[in-house]
Amino acid sequence: MKNLIWILSFAFLAFAGCENENGANTDQKQDVAVNFQASFGQQPLVMFAQDYAYEANMRMKFQLFQFYVSDLGLLKQNGSQTDTVKLFDIELINFKDVQNTTQAAAGITVDVKDVPEGKYKGVVMGLGVSPVLNATSPNSYTPPHPLDGNYWSWARGYIFFKVEGNADVKGDGQYAEKLTFHIGENQFYRTKTFLQDFTIDEKHKTLSFHVDARRVLVSSATDFVDFRKVTIDHTTDMTLAKFMADNLQAAVSMSGQ
Repeated sequence: MKNLIWILSFAFLAFAGCENENGANTDQKQDVAVNFQASFGQQPLVMFAQDYAYEANMRMKFQLFQFYVSDLGLLKQNGSQTDTVKLFDIELINFKDVQNTTQAAAGITVDVKDVPEGKYKGVVMGLGVSPVLNATSPNSYTPPHPLDGNYWSWARGYIFFKVEGNADVKGDGQYAEKLTFHIGENQFYRTKTFLQDFTIDEKHKTLSFHVDARRVLVSSATDFVDFRKVTIDHTTDMTLAKFMADNLQAAVSMSGQ
């Protein structure tokens, strides 16, 4: 009888041990969807056809909006801010094929396999290409891979994010100004932490994020990228690059579970 009690006690402890001290179940795992939806202010972000009201009575259309996400990790419930379950090293979140509101509502999804079940207290992500990966080059990777393109061989590594489109700066409906903003370089890499309790289990397997493309360009009514003065920059204007990198950091939010 004593032996039976000992065996049952051991089994209970072994089962309890599957959920470690940080709240993550190390045995049970789930495939998790990481989803990004984009908007321009309160409107869904759609490439090409959709035009958007901009500051100073200007208007704009998008042809491309993309950014890298590095070192996406889940913060363990009882762990430190550096105690994470990493979901991936690098992914390119690219909205170039979002050309209607249905596609905008679906967003861009990255599927991650074998994420430990458990309770988490937040998410940490890098915006841009981490310095370690930014020191590599496309020939280090076999396509398809997030880092098999978007590379400045002549400059500073990878382009962390791109905003491209056209602007109507005169109010004549012509959208004659071509917009091209490509931002890179290690000093413009940003990290962001989202503190929010959630659980990964068979019922909750999606992490949802939102990015406001307007916020990347506009900080306030008096502080914005003025297309009457600048339409093209490849990280040559460091003040502009910092402004847009800081704005991208502010533009990304985590949706409630």
